[in-house]
Amino acid sequence: MIALSGDPNDEDSLRLFSKGLMARLDKDATLREELTRILGGENKVQEIVAKGGSTVRKVVQELSGTGQQRIEADNSVVEDVIQRVNSK
Repeated sequence: MIALSGDPNDEDSLRLFSKGLMARLDKDATLREELTRILGGENKVQEIVAKGGSTVRKVVQELSGTGQQRIEADNSVVEDVIQRVNSK
């Protein structure tokens, strides 16, 4: 059983709850999958970040399912990048 504190700022209770929840999710794959589904699924992120005058070339990102792909370039060069999303 996992108990909650009446005080949302109680760090000790939060730590205890988190530890108990992780232990439960490690042991119960069905609960873990259901909770993931309820919360919107896995959040997949693929990023290419080029900063400080760097150069990024010939990169392919392939994402299955839902998520996001992002390219960020700050005073840098990004060339020949392919992003693919394969929806399930």
